Amino acid sequence: MPLNQSDIFRLEHAGYSYSQGEPALSDVSLSVATGERVCILGANGCGKSTLLKIFAGLLFPQTGSFAAFGEPLSRSRCEDDSFAGEYHRKVGFIFQSPDVQLFCSTVRDEIAFGLLQQDLPDSEVQSRTADVMRMLGIESLAEKTPFRLSGGEKKKVAIAAVLAMNPGVLILDEPTNGLDPRTQSWLVRLLDALHSAGKTIVCSTHDLSLVTRISDRAILFSEEHTVAADLPTADLVRNVPLLKSVNLIDDGIPFACTAPSCYNQKSGPTNDDGTVTECRS
Repeated sequence: MPLNQSDIFRLEHAGYSYSQGEPALSDVSLSVATGERVCILGANGCGKSTLLKIFAGLLFPQTGSFAAFGEPLSRSRCEDDSFAGEYHRKVGFIFQSPDVQLFCSTVRDEIAFGLLQQDLPDSEVQSRTADVMRMLGIESLAEKTPFRLSGGEKKKVAIAAVLAMNPGVLILDEPTNGLDPRTQSWLVRLLDALHSAGKTIVCSTHDLSLVTRISDRAILFSEEHTVAADLPTADLVRNVPLLKSVNLIDDGIPFACTAPSCYNQKSGPTNDDGTVTECRS
């Protein structure tokens, strides 16, 4: 398949296995275009995090191919420090656990770290660091040690460190994992604002209550580590048989369709094929 210049990421028949030999991804073909808001959806262990790490240039397919920004991307290319630095300025990756990402002695230093690697003037580093702290409302944390912060505060600092680099693409692995409801709502509003400002957003989650709030398109993975469906998010969350087939819902656990304006519960009326009826999305 020829590369589409609007594609930021394109995988063709990609596969990846960890050292234990169990596949994490199997024959995966998909693309993400500029300006999209995409959610990678699936049960735990289906390969979501592996896929996002490939997008972020941290892992590379062992079979098939991966292209980013219209050019093939490989381990050998990313071993070039100049190329890798430029790639990571374009693509920001926020890990599921912020503890993996945070290592400086103060929040201010954490946010400034990536900027300092670009040899920017000190005045610009200070200005951009202050701007992103103000944007996220974390100025009061500036001199605190990241490891002593709450989970929600750590997540905000990890996001701030990435946003300071001003990447065009943001990749977030299970972004609301471990966050309290107020911080979850804050993060959803932030992602909406960033997308409105032109950022491409790619998230992973297994949380069906979240997916319609953070994406317009959902790529659903099966427990066989391959793509089971690629649909508008509102359509996917209404397809109960499909969600059951990949172990995202089960008869014993209540499920409400979260598509906009949908008011039906899974236990309510359904069509003959099992999809929720009377959904107004």
